[in-house]
Formats: sequence, C-alpha cells, structure tokens
Amino acid sequence: MKKMDPFDFAATWMAYRQGQMTAEAANAFEAELAADPRLKALHEALLDPTISNEALLDLTRYDVETAYRRCCRPALTLRPYKRWGTAAAVLLLIAGTVAYVARPVPERQVFTAVDSTLWEDAPRITLSDGKTILLDTLTHVQTTPDLRLDNQAGLLNVESVNNVKEPTKEPSNTRQWHRLDVPFAQHYSLRLPDGTLATLHAGSTLEFPSHFQGEFREVRLIGEAYFEVASNKAQPFVVTLKGLRVTALGTAFNIQAYADDDLLQTTLIHGKVALEDSTGKINYLQPGQQANYSRHSGDLSVKTVDPTLYTAWKDDYFYFQGTSLETIMQQVGRWYGLDILYLNARNKHTKYTGKIKMYPTVEAVLTKFELAGDMDFEIDERCIRIKRK
Repeated sequence: MKKMDPFDFAATWMAYRQGQMTAEAANAFEAELAADPRLKALHEALLDPTISNEALLDLTRYDVETAYRRCCRPALTLRPYKRWGTAAAVLLLIAGTVAYVARPVPERQVFTAVDSTLWEDAPRITLSDGKTILLDTLTHVQTTPDLRLDNQAGLLNVESVNNVKEPTKEPSNTRQWHRLDVPFAQHYSLRLPDGTLATLHAGSTLEFPSHFQGEFREVRLIGEAYFEVASNKAQPFVVTLKGLRVTALGTAFNIQAYADDDLLQTTLIHGKVALEDSTGKINYLQPGQQANYSRHSGDLSVKTVDPTLYTAWKDDYFYFQGTSLETIMQQVGRWYGLDILYLNARNKHTKYTGKIKMYPTVEAVLTKFELAGDMDFEIDERCIRIKRK
C-alpha cells in the first residue's frame, strides 16, 4: 500500500470526517487506518473531544503576526517524524475548530428568538380600495376593476385592465395607487403594467398606479429594490423617494432608501439615470457608479463601485468588501427583523470582507462572524447584542 504523506492524511481525514468523500474513497481510507496502527491511533485521538477542545484553546491563543513572520523565513526540511507531528498539530487545530462549530449552543445565545410570526407573514398587495391580498394565498389569476393579478412563485405580474396606450396629462393625485409590502426574510418581484421588473428586498414597500399616464411612469419606494426598466423614451420611468427622484429610460439599477436611513443609495448597473434632489439639482450616473444622497444635509456624492456588492441580496447573499460591522449588521438586522446593540461603540468600525448566504436562521450567519473574528453575538428577544470576546 502506498505510504501516505502526513499532510495528505490531514486533508483526507477532514474530508472523511465531514462526509465529503465517495463511499469507495471512504472505504479505502478506513482500510488504510486499519492497516497502520499509527494512523489508527492518530484517528482515534482526533475523535477525542477532550483533545479537540484543548486544540481549540490553542487556536484561540494563536499569534497570527508571529506566524506570519515565521512563515516568511527560509523553508526548512523537516524530518519525517516532525512532519507527522506538524500535520497532527494542524489536524488538532482543525478538529478543534470543527468541534467549536458543532458544539451545543450555550443557553445564553438564544438564536431562535426571532419572532416566528415574521416567517409566517407573507408579501401582500393592498389595493386602492383598501382590500388586502396575501400573495401566498393568491394561487390563481385574480381580476379587480382595474387590475389583473397573476401570481407565480415569487413573481406577481400586474396588468392594467384598461391599459392606456398613449401618455396623457393626468395629475398623480387622481390615480388609483396600489401597494406591495414585503416582510422580513423575503424578497418578492413585481412586473408592472409597462413590463418593468421590480424586485423588492425585505422590509420594503412599493406603490404603483393601475396604469401609467402622464409624462412619467411613476412609482414610490420605501426600502430597497432592484429595477429592470422597460424602455419607453416617450415616458421616462421615475422612482420617487423621500427627498429624491430617480429618472430612467431603459436601464437596471438598485435603490436603497429605507425610512430610517439618512443616506439614499442609487447604484447603476447599466443604462443611464438622472437624480433630482428637492432643490431641482440634477446629477447623472454612468454604469458602475453609485450616488449617495443625505436627506439631512442635502449633499450628494458620486463614486465608482462594484455593483455586485449592492445587488448580491437578490441571490440571497450578504456580500461585503472592507465593510464596517455596523453596515453589515444593519443588513443582517433588516433581513431577520432584529435590532442591533453594540456594548462598545468602537466595535462598529471593525471591517470584514466576505460573502455569506442568507441562511434560514440568524445563528448560522453570526457563527461565521464569531469564527472569523473576535466578536461575540447574543440575541435577547429581538435584539442582537455585540461585544468583544
């Protein structure tokens, strides 16, 4: 039988332990363990929770800067028994980390404290006459006096019953406005009567008319949404926010404008948009640019960004790059319907880079951060409390 390199053993053992091997490969690995008493003894030691816990303590004491300096020294040739010792030490640290992830959650970390009604709630549409329809119960085409609603697995298609083909002058206050509300932990898409697709993030509201008349195709947004606008040069598409108007023709862009945010963000994916503030000043965006408008000061700045950082939520990911913990936790709190409390305000400024799936439970997300840094997260009812370890 071929002699196994210690570092190959480390990688193979982890794959075996985590069930990431085929049945054939697992059987072959077990045969090697049975044939070599030393490998078998090491395997059994790694399964000992006491040893794993001691390894975890070693891991938490690890000096990263010292390790970096050491790794930059000229490489030394290790004797075979030392290489096995090194591999075993690496494995113990890895096993300790695995044990930490798999450990029972202490009672103080009440990660399941999110109000269960948030998960039972459903996106809803409120018609101009006040009637409310829960979209998880709308399983067939429904027609109202002025709308045809076709709900299909996360996409609500809205058609105007009396669609007006030619734009006409019409005061916006005479239109029949309808509203789509999306609760926590969900996204929902709405195809408007003109063919524009709007995908709403958690905790967002979009108001829209039965049909688009007048000079503009206007909608009103509170929260966050991604728009893919159907082209119509004769009737520009307008998103009205509190303090700002975003005008587009045929384009795709993301807007973040929650009611409790001072800063309104508009990120352009492709096409062109114009932003008009309350004073009438207009700024234009090019693809890959983001406008940040302060409702408090009235200041507007434009910068070049990676748009995927601001649209990853559509694919159920938190995505951040050198982003402060404060900004990240604001996103996490909105998604899971939780408030955030920092026991030390300086912790807000800790920066992270990474991509984390929007898991069904907040526990899974917070565990990733605990492993990545020196923060502890506790949930007390509807509040995430953050402190240093």
